[in-house]
Amino acid sequence: MTEPSRPVALVLGATGVLGSAVSRAFLTRQFEVIGTGFQHMPQGISGFRFDATSADGVDHLQKWLESRTERIDVAVHGIGANRDAWLMKMSDAEWMNVMQSHLKSAYLLSKMLVTRMMKQRSGHLIFITSWAGLVGRAGQANYSAAKAGVIALAQSIAREYAPRGILANVIVPGVFPSVMTEALNEKQLEALWEDSAMKGFADLNEIAEFIVHLASMKKVTGQVFHLDGRIAPVLG
Repeated sequence: MTEPSRPVALVLGATGVLGSAVSRAFLTRQFEVIGTGFQHMPQGISGFRFDATSADGVDHLQKWLESRTERIDVAVHGIGANRDAWLMKMSDAEWMNVMQSHLKSAYLLSKMLVTRMMKQRSGHLIFITSWAGLVGRAGQANYSAAKAGVIALAQSIAREYAPRGILANVIVPGVFPSVMTEALNEKQLEALWEDSAMKGFADLNEIAEFIVHLASMKKVTGQVFHLDGRIAPVLG
C-alpha cells in the first residue's frame, strides 16, 4: 500500500441525500472518496457497510480502511436515525436507538479516527447535526438530545486535539428536500418555511460545497456553522 497521491475523504452516511451530495462535491475537488452506507454508493466512491453503533463494527471499518489507505484527511459524520414520539410515550428502545445511531456512533468513530489522525498529525472531523440540537423539538427529545451531544463531543475533540493538528467542526445544514421532509405534513412544512428569513429551504449543493471548503481550512476548529435561513438563538 502506497501513500495516496490525492487527499482522502471518508463520508460516513454517503448514501443519504446529503451524504451523496457531499461525496460528489469532494470528487469534483479531486479527493479520493470512501463512503459508508447501506444503499447504492454514488459513482466513483469506494463503499463499505458496517454497524456504526458497535465497537466490533467500527473495528471492522478500521481494518478495512487500513487495507486501503495510509491516511484519512477529512471525515464527515452524517449517520443517524429518527424515532419520534412525545416524551411520555417514548419507549426506552426508541430513546436508545436514536442515541446510539447519532451519539454513540460519533463517539466510536471519533476514537478510531483521532487515533489514525494523531499518527499523521493532521485531520479534520466534520459532524452533521441539526437545529433540534440547538433549541430542542417537541416530539423529538431523543433526537434533540443526541444532536446536542454530538455538538458538545465535537467541541471537546477540538479542545483536546488541536495541539495534534486535528480539527473538529459542526454543520447545522438546515432543512432541505429529503426523506425526512417528505414525511412532514403541509402545516409542518409551512411552519419551517415561515421560520426562515429567506422564506425557503436550504440549498443542498451549497451545503455540500461549504463542507468541502471547510475541510480545506487549517485554522478553524470547534465551530458550529448554520447553513440555514433560520436565525440561531444567541446563548449566554
